[in-house]
Amino acid sequence: MDEEPPDSASAAHPQAATRRLERQMLTTPAIRHLMTLDARGELTTAHVRLVAQTLDLHIRTVWKRLADAKANGTAERPGRTRFEITEDLRVQLAYHRGNIKSLYEALRAEAEEDGGTAPSLATLYRAIRRDLSPGDLAGLRQGMPASRGHDPHLRRAPPAATRSGRATTSRSPSGCWPATASSNPG
Repeated sequence: MDEEPPDSASAAHPQAATRRLERQMLTTPAIRHLMTLDARGELTTAHVRLVAQTLDLHIRTVWKRLADAKANGTAERPGRTRFEITEDLRVQLAYHRGNIKSLYEALRAEAEEDGGTAPSLATLYRAIRRDLSPGDLAGLRQGMPASRGHDPHLRRAPPAATRSGRATTSRSPSGCWPATASSNPG
């Protein structure tokens, strides 16, 4: 509850995302202070309740964070490990011609043989979307020519007239120069 990854809801409500980040920054020092109070034998439920109220957390969340901090010996939360695409998985994905579902089934069969666990299909899709560029995936599926279609190298930039929506000439459409005070004969 206290640490959620930013998502599209956070983008729609930037104030909520800001409050969440502030809460995350303040939680670690607060838990560290509670650990100090606990080490001196001065920790009370009122202290925990005050921290929970201040940080807009549930009191059970604060007790859980305090218990985790005591078990780890530090108030900092351990970082989450995430599934990443290794070079071996890239080779296997190339063997399956970029077919993620086929790679998933092969990983699941391999995990069943070894007695381990395989990543879920959603995790595999998410990791591939994060770790491989669209050009890499197109190259695995259809070969290098398809990969080059995603490469921005040697592409022409759109003409200046197209970008600005008007011509770049300084003359007016009628071909006449605008009259200025210095060009008046009078």
